[in-house]
Amino acid sequence: MSALNEPALDEGPVLVIGAKGLVGAAVTKRLVEEGRRVICVEPKTTPGRLAKVADAVELVAGDVRDMSGLLDTIGKFGVREIVTVPFYQGRSIFDEMSVMV
Repeated sequence: MSALNEPALDEGPVLVIGAKGLVGAAVTKRLVEEGRRVICVEPKTTPGRLAKVADAVELVAGDVRDMSGLLDTIGKFGVREIVTVPFYQGRSIFDEMSVMV
């Protein structure tokens, strides 16, 4: 996503880690609006908060703690940029997962 609505320097695929969380979903939707190819890494591939843009993103099952899996995803999709906004603080992860599914 570009600052001040300037064109991005690289229009390659963007990996969003934590795309179904509150902040991640907003970022993902904005990237889709900008016409970017978005790959989302989430524990579950159900759309959750991304239901309105589910057809426009790639949902990949994965975990932010699995470096090998993340590197595989980056290579497979040719990811050029990464946005990471995983949820681990505040409410219980189980409470948050109930709204992300």
